[in-house]
Amino acid sequence: MSLATPALHPGLQQPSQSAAYMLALLAVAGFAMTLPATKVLTEMLSAQQIGLYRAVIAAAAALPLLWLARAPWPKRQQLTGLAVVAAGNIFGFPLLTSVGMQYVPVSHGAVIIAAMPLATALASALLSGIRPAPRFWLYASSGAVLVLGYSIWQSGASGLYWGDLALVGAVLLGAIGYAKGAELSQQMPGWQVICWVVVLSLPLSLPWSLLVYTPGSLSQLPELGWAALLYIGLVSSLFGFFAWNKALATGGVARISQVQLLQPFLTYAYSIVLLGESWNSLTAGVCALVIGLVWLSKRH
Repeated sequence: MSLATPALHPGLQQPSQSAAYMLALLAVAGFAMTLPATKVLTEMLSAQQIGLYRAVIAAAAALPLLWLARAPWPKRQQLTGLAVVAAGNIFGFPLLTSVGMQYVPVSHGAVIIAAMPLATALASALLSGIRPAPRFWLYASSGAVLVLGYSIWQSGASGLYWGDLALVGAVLLGAIGYAKGAELSQQMPGWQVICWVVVLSLPLSLPWSLLVYTPGSLSQLPELGWAALLYIGLVSSLFGFFAWNKALATGGVARISQVQLLQPFLTYAYSIVLLGESWNSLTAGVCALVIGLVWLSKRH
């Protein structure tokens, strides 16, 4: 079945789809800081500590939100889906990206993470049985190749890093979590999906984080370390998903996931603002091409 088939999104109007793209762009702008923030923390904490501390921070923020909203408990049949999202987005992606950032520079990590949109579209197709139109795959694959090629050129990296395997695993698990989260967001508000995911993960994340805790690992964190940890705990693991899940559920996983092709460019933009790196015309040109491919994929 093609993405263009109206039956896939009955009643979906153009304004709601435009809003979905805006929400996706907002989420991607937040997610784009994840690798730089994680890289900062690799000098201060272990990979397990980074991944688990951020999960506990997210849960601590999600608990009062669920209580204030009087959110109903998930149905029994939804618990399996929530566990899949937790495995992908709360444990798999954060832990494996933390491992990867110990071995590779941020720019090289962006090379691998650039495959996330295509992986998410594939995961959604496999989980839902919905088959996007052939032209969609052409535009999505072209965008992935373009971003990967640019990222490799930008990073100047040659050969493989040990961290590549961890980042590939992060992409695969994260894509499955994205697709399943979007499916659950059709059944409950997207913000509740991620809130329940991090809260129901607490019986594992909290004792595990205590197990890997080392004296002084938190009390001796500098201000920059705390800022990075709170960012990936609150934005990357929680609030960013409020917008992302809503966007995926409203606009369709395959289409909306392509917005993430812009993430490497946003990461580079942050490096310009924060690190004083220079912008160049090639970057602007490639970014314009990617935006065009995202727009074309939206139409198919």
